[in-house]
Amino acid sequence: ISSKEARSADWVISVLSDLKGLIQARDIVRLLQQAAARSQTDTYWTDRILTPRSIRDSVVYCSKEKIAEIEQENPALGKVFKKLKTCRN
Repeated sequence: ISSKEARSADWVISVLSDLKGLIQARDIVRLLQQAAARSQTDTYWTDRILTPRSIRDSVVYCSKEKIAEIEQENPALGKVFKKLKTCRN
C-alpha cells in the first residue's frame, strides 16, 4: 500500500509550526493524541500506528485548539480572531 497523504515529517512540521518554524510541545502531543485515536478505527492501514488520513484529519482539530489557546493567552489577539470569525460567517 502506498500513501500520498501526510507522509513526511516536513509536512507535519509545516502545518503545526508558527511563521518562524517553531512548534510547541503541546501541539505535537495534541496531534499525536488525536491521530492515535483516529487511527484505531482505520482498517485500511493495518501496518501503521498512525495512519495518513488520521494525521491529516487531526490537523483541523489541532488548529482550532491552537487558536482557542492563543485567544486565551493573548486577549488582544483574541479580539482580532473573533472579528475575523464574524467577517467569515
